[in-house]
Amino acid sequence: MVTQSISKKLLLLAGICLLALQACQKDNEFRNAKPVQEVGLNSYDFLSQQQGLYDTLLYLLRKTGLDEQVKKEAVTFFVPQDFSIFAAMDNLNYNRKQRGQQPNWTLDSIPAAVWDTLLSRYLVKGIINSDSVDLADGVTLNTLAGHAMNARTVHVNASGIEDGGPILIQYNDMNDSRFIRDWVPATTQTADLKTQNGEIHVLDTKHIFGFNSFIRLALPQIPYKGEPRAIPGVIELADYDLGGEGLAYHDNDVSNNGNQYRGESVDLEVSSEGDYDVGWTAPGEWISYTVNVAETGDYLAVVRIASPNGGRNFHLEVDGVDVTGSMEVPNTGNYQSYTNVSRVIHLTKGKHILKFFEDTGAYNATKMTFTKLAEPLPAPYSGTPAAIPGTFEAADYDKGGEGIAYHDDNPANTGPGVYRTDEGVDIENASEGGHDIGWTVAGEWLIYTVNVAETGTYKVETRVASPGDAGRFHIEFDGVNQTGTLIVPNTGGYQNWTGVTATVELTAGRHVMRFFLENSGYNLHNFIFTKQ
Repeated sequence: MVTQSISKKLLLLAGICLLALQACQKDNEFRNAKPVQEVGLNSYDFLSQQQGLYDTLLYLLRKTGLDEQVKKEAVTFFVPQDFSIFAAMDNLNYNRKQRGQQPNWTLDSIPAAVWDTLLSRYLVKGIINSDSVDLADGVTLNTLAGHAMNARTVHVNASGIEDGGPILIQYNDMNDSRFIRDWVPATTQTADLKTQNGEIHVLDTKHIFGFNSFIRLALPQIPYKGEPRAIPGVIELADYDLGGEGLAYHDNDVSNNGNQYRGESVDLEVSSEGDYDVGWTAPGEWISYTVNVAETGDYLAVVRIASPNGGRNFHLEVDGVDVTGSMEVPNTGNYQSYTNVSRVIHLTKGKHILKFFEDTGAYNATKMTFTKLAEPLPAPYSGTPAAIPGTFEAADYDKGGEGIAYHDDNPANTGPGVYRTDEGVDIENASEGGHDIGWTVAGEWLIYTVNVAETGTYKVETRVASPGDAGRFHIEFDGVNQTGTLIVPNTGGYQNWTGVTATVELTAGRHVMRFFLENSGYNLHNFIFTKQ
């Protein structure tokens, strides 16, 4: 009897283990399976039956007329939940309060065209399921309005099993950029629901409607102190526009690291010059300003900037167009030793959006000054642009003065007074004949207006001399560094000349060439351009 009892117990235990094993197998099988569901309704009617979860979304679809497409057309709908829309409205009213406006906007306060633009970003023509975007870099999708989005699958962990959960989709607003750092992601909560006319993927409740474009489109950008910044005039960088993240500025973190002046994400602190500076700068950040230009013409744009690092960059944009090209930040010794970085730009009369864009970080900036030029500058020294192909002296840099035609570390011509003695560029007689530029300092630069005879590849030979071997420079055309860093060899002395060569691609016509000194300790004589 005991033996029989033990046998029954063993059989029972074996049966339990078998059932447990089968359950584990089914559980694992379920976790790795992609959920596929089909409903016998069109996409709109299915959302209508979800017990009030999408009432606000459906109202907006009707308001914009997009409901007909969701009902009848073959579209894939990345569905934002009502929670997402409520969060976006809360953010909008918070921004209104920050502006001193009543935080009382409702759905109907926002133009239907704005809702249409943003809702269209969730609607893609055709049937897009998770299989069709299961690529490492995802797939670029065009929405009903032609806006580029990206979708790719993500595999969720579950119960300690890596990639053991459901397969979801990450849906990214590409923000008109090919760089992933500029994209704004949203992840689905469920995916691959097939309706009569399309496909539905429901986005997570954490997603905020409109990605990062809702406030920018719904709430007009306005000047910080009520009136556009005047040009000509001085613009304090801390007085960027009202509108918040993604509209008036973009900052990589949510806190004001300097904890001064304004309670937003732009990092502000008190500067050594008595105003506020923008610090903790990082690549891709930007701040914008509504400006009013009094008169069409050429303006000298001067930015006060400081950095203990060389080789940093920024540029200025007007209405989304780069108007300066890359502007280099010299090593000023520390973050509170300020210098001027300048460029001549052309502006048209009227209201514009000016943007200070940080191509790299690790510098501080305090203000921008815009001065109207009486005549177009810089201008060729001899009256006509230097010819390419051809040879021209470095000392024949353009007319226009400090900050326009050149930048020199001190206002006096340190040379023996042989040429252009009323300016700051340091000139002396050269042993090869003509004049050379000496007493060079890192961060100095010279401008030359040139005329290229025909489009093609050119060899540029720069005649230099140095008793050391650490000299570095580069040459830009229209704000673009075409040579990369070039090295000055040890020639045995400041009057023992040699040629440093590079090739550049130039188009026919008039251009602005800039010689930029990346460090000190060499002399510069002339440039020789030869068509290849």
